[in-house]
Amino acid sequence: MTTHGRTAPGQPRASLEEVLVTEALAGRPARAPDHAAEAAALTALAEAMTGPPQAVLQKLAELVIDLCGADSSGISILEPGGRDGIFRWHAVAGRHAHHLNSTVPRDASPCGTVLERDRVLLFDRPGRRFLDLADVDPPIVENLLVPFHADGKPIGTLWALGHTPEKAFDAEDARLLTRLSRFAAAAYRLMSERGELERRAQDRAAELVRAEAALRDSESRLADLAGTRRLYDLHAKLAVETDLKAALDEILAVAVDFAGTDRGCIQLPSDDGKRMEMVAHRGYGPESAFTEHFRGNGSKVGCETSKKERKRIIIEDVETFVPLLGTVDREVCLSDGIRAAQSTPMVTTNGVVVFILSTQYRRPHRPGEEQLRLIDL
Repeated sequence: MTTHGRTAPGQPRASLEEVLVTEALAGRPARAPDHAAEAAALTALAEAMTGPPQAVLQKLAELVIDLCGADSSGISILEPGGRDGIFRWHAVAGRHAHHLNSTVPRDASPCGTVLERDRVLLFDRPGRRFLDLADVDPPIVENLLVPFHADGKPIGTLWALGHTPEKAFDAEDARLLTRLSRFAAAAYRLMSERGELERRAQDRAAELVRAEAALRDSESRLADLAGTRRLYDLHAKLAVETDLKAALDEILAVAVDFAGTDRGCIQLPSDDGKRMEMVAHRGYGPESAFTEHFRGNGSKVGCETSKKERKRIIIEDVETFVPLLGTVDREVCLSDGIRAAQSTPMVTTNGVVVFILSTQYRRPHRPGEEQLRLIDL
C-alpha cells in the first residue's frame, strides 16, 4: 500500500513496469494547446539565451510550472560520480525548489530510465521503485520526463512533478515538455562551451604565469651574471686604485647602477665620529641643495639612523614618511626632486661602520630585493 508516492514500511520494492504509466497519456483527455502562452514562453526563453546559461535553465523550469500547471519542475543533467554517474538538479522551480543542486545516483532516479529508453516517460508514484525518492518532501505522485541531447546522445531530462492525485499530466504536457527540451539542450551546449572556454583561459593564464616566472628567473640569473661581472671589474679596479675618493666614486657608480637610479652618495664618519660627511655623490649638479645641505651633516632620519642601528633604512616616500614631517631635511629633498631613498651601512666584521651608501629616487619607490642584494654584494 502506498500513500501519495510513499511506500509503506515492509512493502516490497515495485517493478519498473508497475510505476511506468506512459500509455495513460494517450487515454487521458488532453487540453487544447494555448498557442499564445506557448509563443510568449518561447520568446522569453529566446531572450534569456543571451544571458548566463544557468539562468536559461532556471527560466525553463519556471515556464514548465506556468505552461503545464506542474507543482514542481526542473532539469537534471548526468555527470560523473558514483558507479554509473549521478544526476544533478541544475534548475528547480515550484515546491521542490529547495532541492536545487541535489544529486541522485543514475540507477536510483527515473531520469536514468528516461536516458536508457530515450523517450518521454510518465511515472506513477516513482518512490515505490526508486527508493531514494520515497521520502522526498513533498512526495511525488506523478513524474513526467522528457530527454534532451548533446552530440546526439541523451544527457539530461526536463521533468514535471505532481504532488497530489488531482494533478494528472496529459499528452499536451508531454508535447510542451518535448518542445521546451530543445532549449534545455541549447543551454547545456552553451554551458559546456563556456566551461571549455573558461578552462582554456585558465590553462592559458597558468601557462602565462609559468612563463612569466621563468622569464623573471632568467632575468634574475642574467642580472646575477651581469652584476657578478660588474663586481669583478670593480674589484679589479679597486685592487690597483690608491686614491680613496676615486675608489668611492667607482663603488658609487656600480651601486647606483644596481639600484636602478641615477642618484646616490657615500658618507663617511667625521674624524671625531660625531656626524656623517658626504664624500662622493652622483647625479647632482654643483648647485644642488641636497649636496650642500647634507655635505657636512648627514640626515638624522636616514644615514645617521642607519649608522646608529647598523641596518638599512628605506624611505619609500619622502613626502609622507612620518619621521621626516616638519623637518628641513624633508623640504630640501623635495626641493631637489627626491621622493624616495635608501641608506645601507657598510659594516666591518667587528661591527664598525665604515661608510653609508645611499641611493635616491625621483618618485616614490621601494628597491627590489634583487637590487638590494646586489648593493650588499
